[in-house]
Parts: sequence; C-alpha cells; structure tokens
Amino acid sequence: MAVPTSVSIQNLSGKYNLNKKLGNDPDALLAMQGLGFIKRKAIGKVAVTMHLSQAQGADGVYRISAKNMVGDKQMSAEERILDWQVREAESPVGKVQAKTELTSAGKIADAFLASGWDSADVIHGFATGDGWTLEQVWGFANVAGEKRHVRKLVCVKGKERKDFTLVYDYVN
Repeated sequence: MAVPTSVSIQNLSGKYNLNKKLGNDPDALLAMQGLGFIKRKAIGKVAVTMHLSQAQGADGVYRISAKNMVGDKQMSAEERILDWQVREAESPVGKVQAKTELTSAGKIADAFLASGWDSADVIHGFATGDGWTLEQVWGFANVAGEKRHVRKLVCVKGKERKDFTLVYDYVN
C-alpha cells in the first residue's frame, strides 16, 4: 500500500511490511553481518513488520523508536537519535556502534545511496559490527507507481561490497 501524503521523513510513524517482491532479499545482507542460517531462513519465510514512532524532542532533535517483528515475534527494538553521535546498541547480529542523522540526499557521498529519492531530506545511518560496516539511507521513493518507504543499504566486509534496496508497504 502506498504511503499517505501525511507521512514524511520528519513523521515516519506507522506500521510497515517488508515487500519481498519489490526489494532485494535481505538474506545476503544478514549473512554478511553474521546472522545464523536458521534465523535467516526463518526471516525469508515469514512476514517482516516494522513499527516506527517518530517525535521531535524539546532540543529539536528527532528520535525514532523502531520495533521489528518477524512473524509474531519481536526480532529487535531500537532507538535512533538523529544527531550523528555514535552509540552502542545490541542488535540481532550482536553489538554495533551506530550513528544516525536527518540530512539532505545531496550530502551523501555514495551515488547508490544518494539517488532515487522523492524528497531532498533523508535519514542517513552508519554502523560497524564484527568485521563489517553498514551505511544506509531511509526515505521515500516511487516504486511500482506508488510512494513507498525505501531503505538503501551498502554493506562492506573485507573487500566485499553489496548494495541492497528494501521496500516497505505502508499498513497504517
């Protein structure tokens, strides 16, 4: 389902389902990050739903709370503060160091990550884990004729780089 016009990069709040037909299969990404075979195959077989809640604090900085569900089980919960400060977090792939910001797509150096967005503003993140790095950009793009929430990701492990696009359907 298309994202309504009331939803923007400054107001991502809502429920989104990963559309496995319109985006890339996340299996290779999760493998690069060290997630085990059984968990990856389970993710591939069931619905992946993301619940986002976004608010702007009194300090003017946006915060996003994300709860990721695989089937009826919570896979992860995370808080992102969009101030580009490094924070340690526990994730399904172990401890990560991550930072996130609200920025302009034009400021993103990587051409794959910077292109194809419906608006100038995007959410940009960078994380490091056990031998890998992940740079990602969240925003909205026209996919299959509809405005959809899209995440572009670049994962690097050693000399290997893989680009991924995840597309989400808006539920409510």
